[in-house]
Amino acid sequence: MKNNNIYETKDYSIFKQLKGNRPIRPALVKRIKMDLKEHDLKDPIVVNEKMEVLDGQHQLQARKELNLPVKYIIRKGDIGHVMKFNSIQQRWNNREFLDSYVVRGFKEYEMLDYFVREYKLGITFSMGLLIGISRHIQTNTRKKFMEGDFKIKDFARADEIAQRINKIGDYVEFNRDDKFMRAIVTCMSYPEFNWKFFFKKLESKSTKLRKCGSRNDYIVAIERFYNHGTSDRKRLQFDLVERGSGHVRT
Repeated sequence: MKNNNIYETKDYSIFKQLKGNRPIRPALVKRIKMDLKEHDLKDPIVVNEKMEVLDGQHQLQARKELNLPVKYIIRKGDIGHVMKFNSIQQRWNNREFLDSYVVRGFKEYEMLDYFVREYKLGITFSMGLLIGISRHIQTNTRKKFMEGDFKIKDFARADEIAQRINKIGDYVEFNRDDKFMRAIVTCMSYPEFNWKFFFKKLESKSTKLRKCGSRNDYIVAIERFYNHGTSDRKRLQFDLVERGSGHVRT
């Protein structure tokens, strides 16, 4: 067989799943089946020399379920090519990238996956904690994540903050609101912020901390909550600009 020639078959068994590729999504297969029934453009799927599907695994599954022939092209490629193509096309989401690296044994991604599943804080926010930032993930950081170059800065510190966010959930229902989480991480970045003092207030006065509409509104609310009934010596004032997450005081 020659590369770029178009072949056709109904022997679906010759095609193989590419290790690290995202799982088949039944809803997408269903939509493709409906399209094929209305108008089959007979677009070829793309496989490599090992007959691993590089592009078109959902179309392959749809054709298999409809017992339709499959056109295919053979080209050189591996999971890296698939991920790069789909990152440009924005067809893979964070979970799909994470799962792909986990199944291929990337240790940093395995730790990120554990962190996300353990604390249920979301992939993007968890990435921020693990690399030591409270602001939104920047484009270059996500690019490194997609390319397999995600590196954890301080797992123990991120783990401590995640535990604290979960403990806050014992007293307020919006503890996993992304805007609140980013606000509380910013506040905890101040060396003067005393977690035990803040948490003790939560235990007795949590109703005074209300849900807000933005990160800055939450920072102001946390500041007022922290300073209410507090001596001038212990009062804090938080900046409303983005800052690094810094040291967490116990």
